Amino acid sequence: MSGTEEFDAKLGAVNLDEIIILLVNSDDGPHWTYEQARGVELWYRRFHRVLYLSDYRAVVPTKRVDEFWHYHILDTRKYHEDCYNMHGRFVHHFPYLGMKGEDDVKRLGLEYNRTRLLFLEAFGEDPGLVEKLFSGTDKEVAALCGDCGSDDIEFSRLTVSEINCKIANMSDRNVASLEVR
Repeated sequence: MSGTEEFDAKLGAVNLDEIIILLVNSDDGPHWTYEQARGVELWYRRFHRVLYLSDYRAVVPTKRVDEFWHYHILDTRKYHEDCYNMHGRFVHHFPYLGMKGEDDVKRLGLEYNRTRLLFLEAFGEDPGLVEKLFSGTDKEVAALCGDCGSDDIEFSRLTVSEINCKIANMSDRNVASLEVR
């Protein structure tokens, strides 16, 4: 069994039914439909697979996947156990990317577009498709960012390595704060 197959088996063994309950039935939850919650669960699992495939570099989720992640984190014990069962380590959430000025917003856009390319490579689908579950559109939306594109960069024509190079060349980049540990 390859490392990816082993990871996929671990990922498939994680039971997220309690998170679905929070998203659908909780008084404090977003009151998604069951179908919406299950659809986002698929993308959340894909998010964890991309984390694994990218060797735990920063992976920027869509808003819906980020919300699912937040509800998973709320059950701290389960989240801790699930992280170790899937990844063999704790996967930290860094919620500040894109909040520290214009350069940081650009960095978020670059990281999100690199994430999109990683999803396309792994699954042949853009993670923005998760939005179709809620609005009937395929608008791509990164967490914490309504419009992560930059007018001066046409992301659709960049490769992952070109995006990585742009990120590395940005001023005040703090790699340690972006990487998932």
